[in-house]
Amino acid sequence: MNDNIPLGAINKLTGQYVYPAIANKKDKYTCVDCNKDLILCHGEIRNPYFRHKTDSNHPCNHYNNPSENTIIKDAKILLKTLLDNKIPITLNRKCISCDLEEEYNIPEVSEGTLIKIDFELENNKKVDVSYLEEDSIVCIFEISNTVKNKKTCIIEPWFEINARDIINKANDASLLFLEFDCLRLEKCKNCKKTEDKLKKNKILASKKLIKWFNETKGIFPFRFRNYTGAFIESGERLLKNINNKICFSCDIVLTDKEYITYIIELKYDNNSNYYSKDIIKYCYENHYSLYTIDIDWILKQPNCPTKIVCKRVFDYNYDNIDKLLNRKKKSEMSILNDLDYNVYLAVDYSKKDLIKEIGGKWDDINKLWYIKKNIYKKRKDYINKEIGEEIEWINDI
Repeated sequence: MNDNIPLGAINKLTGQYVYPAIANKKDKYTCVDCNKDLILCHGEIRNPYFRHKTDSNHPCNHYNNPSENTIIKDAKILLKTLLDNKIPITLNRKCISCDLEEEYNIPEVSEGTLIKIDFELENNKKVDVSYLEEDSIVCIFEISNTVKNKKTCIIEPWFEINARDIINKANDASLLFLEFDCLRLEKCKNCKKTEDKLKKNKILASKKLIKWFNETKGIFPFRFRNYTGAFIESGERLLKNINNKICFSCDIVLTDKEYITYIIELKYDNNSNYYSKDIIKYCYENHYSLYTIDIDWILKQPNCPTKIVCKRVFDYNYDNIDKLLNRKKKSEMSILNDLDYNVYLAVDYSKKDLIKEIGGKWDDINKLWYIKKNIYKKRKDYINKEIGEEIEWINDI
């Protein structure tokens, strides 16, 4: 039997789906796929499982060599059966930001409960298993096997569970209750709340900065004080290279009638000083200058200041690009996601699912992917070849 996956069968008398752990040798069972009679194997060493009777002329591989779709289909039917039978189920999900583990106890079904497979939502998308209470969605489940599920859903809560995990644990007689890990990459409520606050502060800081610029350009330490045609843009502007790939999104762009452009990034102080060499090269090639301004500093100013405090990362008019790019990496740096423990990667948008699968996390401030250093060391060759290369950092001026 391939991988010892104990798939379920159909009870010939009732026509109901039955999984091996609750089957008995008194009843007769048929294959879900070919409808042929099955044998229930129930010994003292292995967990129970079904197998076909020997048939060399027309063999069925449903149980000894199941396909990806077969395993997922069985897991969906099995999960519905477990819920309908009021088997206690707990889902554990780890926050991708702070590693906090959250526990969800799936409520026991009642008289008005319906568990549906391949339920269609209002947006015409189908979900694998849905838990309904009087036609209202309580929660939904997506099932995956070797290929991670790429579906997204606007319904909360929704969970993604590994198909083999469902099948193996449901048929393990030693387990007193069923507990599954949710594969969905998600942040906990506290991290979401903190992230929302940071984003709101960034918007407020951006509005204040634009207001100051409109009041007087002289407070900015840039050449714009000499030009009457200078203007300001904001709103997560995406900057692309010659291959039309997004390098990074900037917060504010200052530009004048002579097309000299300053990129202003709004940062928090402990995360203001480090940019990838790719971004420095990009700024140089496009004649951009890159500065950062601390968000907290902006928000603390009661009125328009007499001078803007900012940090120069790269200025096209003053900095030597070769000198900057040839600097050695610092061994100790202080940024939001400590480089002593994490590695930042240059990941193309098309590879985001791959980086997620190996535990990669998104740094919304730097707008880059990073991964724990111990994981990177173990899978360095694969990561550099299939996902993205390690980013080298330089300090600001």
